[in-house]
Amino acid sequence: MGYVKGEVKYRLYYDNESLYGIYKVLIDETDEDAFKNYGTISVAGYFNMLEINSTYIFKGKTIISKKYGFTFQSETFERVLPSSKEGLIEFLSGDAFRGIGKKKASLIVDELGLDCVKIILNDRGELDKVKGLSESNKDTIYEVLLETEGIEEILVTLYSYGITPKISMRIYEKYKMDTLKIIKENPYKLIDDVEGIAFLKADKIAMSTGINPKSTMRIEACIEYLLGSDSEDTGNTYLDEVELIEKAKNYLAFDRDELDIIKASIESLIFRGRIVKKDDTLSLSALYYSEQYIANKIMLMEKEPKTAFFKEEIKRLISELEKELDIEYEDRQKDAIYNALTNNVSIITGGPGTGKTTIEKGIIYVYSQLVRNNTEFIYLAAPTGKAAKRIEESTGYSAFTIHRTLGYSRSGIFTYNRLNPLPAKLMIIDEASMIDTYLFKRLLEALNNDTKLVIVGDSNQLPSIGPGQVLKDLIDSKMISTTLLNKIHRQKKDSKIISLAYDILDEDIKTELDKEHEELTYIPSTQNHLLECLYQTINHFLGKGYSLLSDIQILIPIYKSGVGIDYVNKFIQETYNSNFNNNIEVESNTFFIDDKVIQLVNQYEDFVMNGDMGVISDFLGEKELSVDYQGNIVTYKGKDISNISLAYAISVHKSQGSEFPVVILPIFNQYHPVINKKLLYTAVTRAKNYLVIIGDIRTLNRAIKIESLDRKTRIKDFLNE
Repeated sequence: MGYVKGEVKYRLYYDNESLYGIYKVLIDETDEDAFKNYGTISVAGYFNMLEINSTYIFKGKTIISKKYGFTFQSETFERVLPSSKEGLIEFLSGDAFRGIGKKKASLIVDELGLDCVKIILNDRGELDKVKGLSESNKDTIYEVLLETEGIEEILVTLYSYGITPKISMRIYEKYKMDTLKIIKENPYKLIDDVEGIAFLKADKIAMSTGINPKSTMRIEACIEYLLGSDSEDTGNTYLDEVELIEKAKNYLAFDRDELDIIKASIESLIFRGRIVKKDDTLSLSALYYSEQYIANKIMLMEKEPKTAFFKEEIKRLISELEKELDIEYEDRQKDAIYNALTNNVSIITGGPGTGKTTIEKGIIYVYSQLVRNNTEFIYLAAPTGKAAKRIEESTGYSAFTIHRTLGYSRSGIFTYNRLNPLPAKLMIIDEASMIDTYLFKRLLEALNNDTKLVIVGDSNQLPSIGPGQVLKDLIDSKMISTTLLNKIHRQKKDSKIISLAYDILDEDIKTELDKEHEELTYIPSTQNHLLECLYQTINHFLGKGYSLLSDIQILIPIYKSGVGIDYVNKFIQETYNSNFNNNIEVESNTFFIDDKVIQLVNQYEDFVMNGDMGVISDFLGEKELSVDYQGNIVTYKGKDISNISLAYAISVHKSQGSEFPVVILPIFNQYHPVINKKLLYTAVTRAKNYLVIIGDIRTLNRAIKIESLDRKTRIKDFLNE
């Protein structure tokens, strides 16, 4: 690890929320050859904001940034205290020492000498010798010096636990000088208090600090972790108590005669409101009460007085729009518009080609006419950026992600909430099958009870990546006005992609895959010939002007094996990305400039969500890179790089909410354990212009007869209660 010692001259960039900063530093000393002939350089890293005109030693490495050129990436930093009288006076009268000007700083140096900082840190009482200082002044001086001295020790300790500089600064900002004391007493407290720290990381820290593996705090944290990880893995919002106890026993490596310790911890968590027991099941309290809140809020909205719009007026306005757009709404589509405008909460559900977006356009037009063209209070949102953009293009009306609609900030705060609701009179939510329990609860919290809510989605698609099955529960409860669209709009009737989608739902492939269709192609293949078929197919569409980065998407249901996502991604990368001389390797992933990548987790502080896709735009160092998400540049460093993966091929779950001009769908017997009707239906309906199926038709015919298991959820039950 190299070093740079120098005086901070000015700040180039600083983000108060992420604590990432870039400073211009006048070099005093360095062992980095790249900077030997430089007067000033840029120093980047995660800092508790550095003092201008103060000297620091930065330890780290040299990187090359497209924007800033040669830059020193700081892993650790330490302030160097001045040794001259003038320097000490400047230091003690700096911005950090509020209320201490140069006059008082001079008095301190004159009285205590050039070693005044060490003297004060050893004995605060030495400040009593300095005339003209108030008790408040003395407190300020001592606390600032103590913090300056202590932050280095804190950060070095956190780094030793394998915590990244970014998360380390977040922890320090939360606990300040109490950081090490809190971690020693209860490292599991980090899980609740600091974003980016989950059980596994907190448990690793705990083991490093010598926490008893059978301590109550560890067992309780483990139980909550297992409930949370199960909801993330399966989508269930509760777990049978017997199953949870068995999971905890195995995870903690306890014996059978130690089950009482686990049961006692469960009872303690129930008593303290951390988890909820209902019958013989257990839920995280956050999930349980989120589902309960959703049901209660929906019923409150339903009980609000309904707007008195006349049916004849709605019919007249629909006819007016039909003439303007030169279209003709089917009767069921007209019913959907009418139900949306005359009910407080309504659902519109249907498959591809049934005109959901055309209906949304009708709802917006008719409603705006009924309220005299006042569109200011009409909101249109979707779970993902791609889905929002597609809806905006289809309706001609501004649409945003749900997070952006709710004013989500980098600090994790929603601007719109129970205390500050959205001024929406009409809220249309599209792609509702993707919305998980937590996000839907957040949305409802930000709506007034008299907001008209229209929920649009395809209930036959896969449920959300997060916990719950909100759309299905709402429909199955039969408590909400629901319009089921089951007739394909006339412009879509000849689409072989849509025909195949409905064949899958009917569990009977009537579409003749062996015949040549313009938009649908079936290529029989064995697993051994998949790569050859992919190569020929991709080249065909590249020749037609389609882009591998933005237009062509391969969908595969499994990650491992010779026909899995990982293997195919590596093949596509090596075949089509020529930037082999500039790469970065983290764990099992190797990336190059211009690689197509996908975000694997929600990274709220950077406004990038699970499933967002971008392109690697720059390498900033040995283990640091940036990704361009359609103009939103996100930096990844160290272990954070594991939050992204190659995306030439992605899972069907990750493709939800997106449409791609070209979808390539391999289907082989090796996928058999995980593919089912709902997954294949979702995959096929991602294709906008072309669908290419490569593989075994027998596997397809078997898979469409396999129903996926419903998730264990409670919204329907709460509504029916």
